[in-house]
Amino acid sequence: MNVTQITKGNPKKLHKIIQEKFRLSKYSNVKEWHKATGVPYSEFTCTRIIFQDTEPALETALVMLSLLGTTNNELVQICKDHGDKIWWRLIGGCDASPKEMTILEALRNDPEKEKIVRSILAL
Repeated sequence: MNVTQITKGNPKKLHKIIQEKFRLSKYSNVKEWHKATGVPYSEFTCTRIIFQDTEPALETALVMLSLLGTTNNELVQICKDHGDKIWWRLIGGCDASPKEMTILEALRNDPEKEKIVRSILAL
């Protein structure tokens, strides 16, 4: 699911994108995610963004989204959607096709499948 869809020319609010990604993540609470990822913002700040609709700066959103497993292509699109002229160029996208990205997402979300693929490819 692409959470960066644009509605009638207006980009989705950053905190909404973060909230959706958090809901889709394996984490059940902010404290657990905060500890596991080492996000450089306070647990209080992250909680306000995720649960209290506080709109973060683009840079803050990019860090949080990255730690929630957002792909580079999605991050680039978020930057462009929000009028950024610099960050998206630094992130760099992936040249994978949509089908390849679907496969990569499936591997990212299922550790058992990833183990099988790694053993087949001897990685």
